[in-house]
Amino acid sequence: MKILLKRAAAGALFFILAATTPAQPGRYPGRYEGGYRREPLDEVRADLDRAARDMHYLSRPEMNRFNKVRREIAEFQRMWERGKFDRRELDDVIRSLDQVVNRNRLHPRDRDLLLNDIARLRGFRDRGR
Repeated sequence: MKILLKRAAAGALFFILAATTPAQPGRYPGRYEGGYRREPLDEVRADLDRAARDMHYLSRPEMNRFNKVRREIAEFQRMWERGKFDRRELDDVIRSLDQVVNRNRLHPRDRDLLLNDIARLRGFRDRGR
């Protein structure tokens, strides 16, 4: 019974976070979805959500790692929307995402997607946008 409650709570948390995070159709290179290109950070967020759903259950440390990446993405985006491209904030996102990949029991497909996201974010950082 405890496991079911934990799974339900984790699932509800992910849906709440996904629903409250505004999606911004981008003018940036990315995958096409819904007729527009997705901003690189939206892709990372979508891939994180997929990986979390595929795991079916997250321990507290795993959930904390996923949530840390989401918070850091949100912080970077807030600063970026104000016109400040903060490489340190983006480095924090990349480091946290790397921890998710290396410290969680991910499905191989999700691990590959997140590794590609890390490479894409590094290129994004190196271009300065």
